[in-house]
Amino acid sequence: MSSYFISTPAEVVVVDSRTRSGFITLPLTNSIPYRVINFKDQYGTFSNSTLTISTQRGESFDDNTTSKTFSNAFSFLSLYALSSKWMVMNATQTVQQTISSLTVNELQFGSGAGWIQFGPIQAPIISTIQVNTNDSYVNNSYVGNQSTVNDIMFWGLQGGYNNTALAEISTGTGTQEFLVFKGSSVSDRIRFQTTGNFVVETGVSSRLWNSNIPTTTTSNVIPAMIINTLSNVGIQTANPATTLDVAGTIRGVTLSTQALNISTINGNTLGAPITSSIIGLGTIGYISSTQLFSTVSGVGTGGITQPQLTSTAIGLGTIGYISSTQLFSTVSGIGTGGGGGGITTGNLTSTTVGLGNIYISSAGGGIIQSDLTSTVQGLGNIYISTGGGGGFSNGGSNFFSSVSTTQLFANTVYFGLIFL
Repeated sequence: MSSYFISTPAEVVVVDSRTRSGFITLPLTNSIPYRVINFKDQYGTFSNSTLTISTQRGESFDDNTTSKTFSNAFSFLSLYALSSKWMVMNATQTVQQTISSLTVNELQFGSGAGWIQFGPIQAPIISTIQVNTNDSYVNNSYVGNQSTVNDIMFWGLQGGYNNTALAEISTGTGTQEFLVFKGSSVSDRIRFQTTGNFVVETGVSSRLWNSNIPTTTTSNVIPAMIINTLSNVGIQTANPATTLDVAGTIRGVTLSTQALNISTINGNTLGAPITSSIIGLGTIGYISSTQLFSTVSGVGTGGITQPQLTSTAIGLGTIGYISSTQLFSTVSGIGTGGGGGGITTGNLTSTTVGLGNIYISSAGGGIIQSDLTSTVQGLGNIYISTGGGGGFSNGGSNFFSSVSTTQLFANTVYFGLIFL
């Protein structure tokens, strides 16, 4: 069908829209006052080819609109002509209708799989499987109706609602976690931005959420962690004064630092921070093991003598040293030999281990002449020879405290005393 004008005597209009959509213009209400006209989709094709019904010459429907379009299969419409107004008496579909009160057990719009476009809606409760909207303004939002998983998913870079999500997930019997998930690629990130501080509070008392929580629950005086507006990170302190300020014990496997400032060690105050420095080390700046060597330079010709050594127990504590009063003589553990438990000749064993080719044996009666070798090594210019017993001692002036000889040859001899 296409465009048609309804004649004044018509009461029932059966519409065939199998081939195309159509348009029908109503007659003037003052030409057929108090008449009723009914429209019906004969073949159920309004869902494919719509029907639009319009008024003319300034007349309108009772909702002040001038046209209505039907797009549901087998729709019908009943109109009543009343002084420039067409009153909608009954219909299976209407584009716009004012209803002061509606009570239904079940209401389906269209085929049940389409979309409904509304202006502002105000209702105590709206329940639906899916809502598509550009903007949503809510005072309180309740997500999910089960304890296993409830989530808010975002369209994401891939457009599949699978890149970013906020989820409450069950982790076991009676336990849950809140998960902030960001997928896609390693170049993505999660960013927190605020003009104020970023505060993490853990270990608060067990509680459940209610509308009074924001006004009745105060912040912890000392947060678990805080990043303040100066980008200082504090752990167990509300006012971090340095880049990392920890009010507690730090334990780590490895500490790597370019500077270490210490004010106390094991509770002992040093008075001032200890700073690593090479001040006073000279031009070398440090001492390494390769720079150390052993020397006696400056010790002197006499070395270190006993009077220069001072005995002291400083640093040995009350037990950690030995004094002469703590030493005593004993034969404990020496054995049973000897009258007093000491060592006897029977306990000693003769051995030649380590003596080389020449050694002394008790079996041979001591050292024999063939074992001795004559030499003048180390005797200088004067030596005595045993060969024949008639040798001489040649030399310059010599002084002896005692000389024993059977014969003396000399040019000049000076004697202090002669005993005959």
